[in-house]
Amino acid sequence: MIISGVGISAGADSEVAVAQAINDAQSQLNGADVSLALLFASSTYDQESVVKRTQEHLGEDITLFGGSTAGEISQHGPSMSPSIVIMLLSFSDDIEVGIAFETGAEEEPEQKGTALGTALSQSISTDPKLALMIADGLKVNPSAILRGLQESLPGTPVAGGSAGDDGKYVQTFQYANDKVLSSAVSAIVLGGALKHSVGVRHGWNPISAPKKITKISGTVIHEIDEKPAIELYEEFLGKEKAAMLKEVTLAELALSYPLGVTDKSSGEMLLRAPFYVDASGSITCGGEVTEGSEVQLMIGTRESAVDAARLSAEQALESLGTEPKAAIIFNCHVRNTLFASRDEAKKEIDAIQEVIGKDVPLAGFYTYAEQAPINNTNYNVKMCNNLNHNETIVIVLLG
Repeated sequence: MIISGVGISAGADSEVAVAQAINDAQSQLNGADVSLALLFASSTYDQESVVKRTQEHLGEDITLFGGSTAGEISQHGPSMSPSIVIMLLSFSDDIEVGIAFETGAEEEPEQKGTALGTALSQSISTDPKLALMIADGLKVNPSAILRGLQESLPGTPVAGGSAGDDGKYVQTFQYANDKVLSSAVSAIVLGGALKHSVGVRHGWNPISAPKKITKISGTVIHEIDEKPAIELYEEFLGKEKAAMLKEVTLAELALSYPLGVTDKSSGEMLLRAPFYVDASGSITCGGEVTEGSEVQLMIGTRESAVDAARLSAEQALESLGTEPKAAIIFNCHVRNTLFASRDEAKKEIDAIQEVIGKDVPLAGFYTYAEQAPINNTNYNVKMCNNLNHNETIVIVLLG
C-alpha cells in the first residue's frame, strides 16, 4: 500500500517554507507514518538549511532524497517563484526503500555508477523494482552513470533528472538523507510489492534529412557528414543566422533547434540540447553522442510539448494497470522556457492530470537532463534500456 501527500511553499525563509510544505504534505497522509521524503528545492535557498530543517521535522530515520532545481512542480503546476516542494510517501511493510550516493562522480562516472548500483542493491533485502537518480546537472555524465548502474542493477528501470540551479549554471546540489552534495549522484531503490511505470516523450519533430556524425569527442560533435557540425544549421537557417547562433544563450539555442540523435541500441530518437558552438564549428551538447549515429535538426512547438506530456502520461498509466497513488515528474527546463507564461507552462501539468486524475499527488522539478528507460523496455527485464535525455518529460507513477 502507498499513501502520499505533497506540500509546496514559496516563502523566502527556508525554515518557514520547509515547515509549511511538510505540514501540508502530512495533512494528506491521514496519520500514516512517513517512509520516504522527496525534496526538490530552488537553489536560491540555503541548501544545508533546507535539508537540516526537513530532517528535524521528519526525523533522521526517514529516507530523504532529492536535489536543487531549475524550477519546481506540484499538482498546482509550475511554481510561480522559487519554492520548496516535498512529497511524503508512506509504504506498507511489503515495500522497501534504500538509498545510496557517490561523490566525485565527474571522475570515472561509469565506475561510480557501478558502485552506486551495488550499494543500492545491498540497501534492501528484496529484488530491486525501480531506481530513481539525481545527478549533478553540470559536472556529471549521466549516460556513463546509467551504464554503470546497468552493470550492477541489471534489468532495473532507472528514472530521474539532473539537478539544476535556476538557470545560473554555477553549482547544483544532490540530497541523500542528511548529506548535501555536489559533483555527485544520489539515488534510491524501491523493492517488494511495488507497482510502477514510466512514461517518456519529447514531442519534437525533424526538419532535416538524417546525416551521419563522423567525428566526436564525448559530448562534442565536431563533424557531420565529414563537415563542420555547424553546417547542419547553416544549411537550414542560412550562414548569417547560423553565425548568430554562436552568440545566443543555451536556452535560446536549445529551445529553437535541438538535435535529434538516433540511439543505436534502440533506434529511438533522443534529443540533445546544443550548449554552444566554437570557432571551428564544433557543437557541444548536453549529453553523450555516438560516432556513426544519425542526427537531424529538430523543432518543437508549445502544442507538441503539451501533446508529449499527455502521451507520456497515457503511456505510464496504461503500463501501470492500476490506480496511481503518486506521480513524480522530471521535466527539462528548456520545455518550461518554451512557454510564454506560467499559465501556458501549466498546460503540460494539466494534460498529465487529465489522464492520471487531478487528485493524484504530483511532485517534480525542471531538470538539466532527464533519465528514463525508453520504448517500454522498463517492463521487460531482459530488454531494460536506461538512457539519458534532453528536452524530454519523464513521468513515474507508483501504484
